[in-house]
Amino acid sequence: MPLLEGQQPEQGTWHYLHIDRSAPAPRSVRLISDVDDTVRHTHVLGGARQVFKNVFVRPTHEVQIPHAREWYAALADAGVAVHYCSNAPMELHLVVRGYLHDAGLPHGHLVLKHYPAASASSLLSSWLQPAAARKRTALLGILDDWPESTFLLV
Repeated sequence: MPLLEGQQPEQGTWHYLHIDRSAPAPRSVRLISDVDDTVRHTHVLGGARQVFKNVFVRPTHEVQIPHAREWYAALADAGVAVHYCSNAPMELHLVVRGYLHDAGLPHGHLVLKHYPAASASSLLSSWLQPAAARKRTALLGILDDWPESTFLLV
């Protein structure tokens, strides 16, 4: 549900763009892709130090998943819209968006997680929490926003 002016997000909620459902969807096939350990070797299971190194230290070419760029580009060239979903905190939007750009991945809708009152250490540790349940709301939001579309989930 969109936030009204002046409202604060609930703790641990996802924020994503709500699309006017009365407008016709320009693309009928959509790809919803995780970012971490799907299009970038983040190595979430390796712990906070490994995540930090792979996100902030290692160059893009060292953390790219082989052939992801080519496959995603071929899908986008065929008219598939791309949605990226990550447990990365919203505060790292520019970092995640920068990686997607530098890796040559197709432009797409990016959904990140809101973690309230996050410190630098809790932002990084948030990536290490189990992802499935928290991503469910974001995924359902995307599915609801384009009910006429067919989805590929990666």
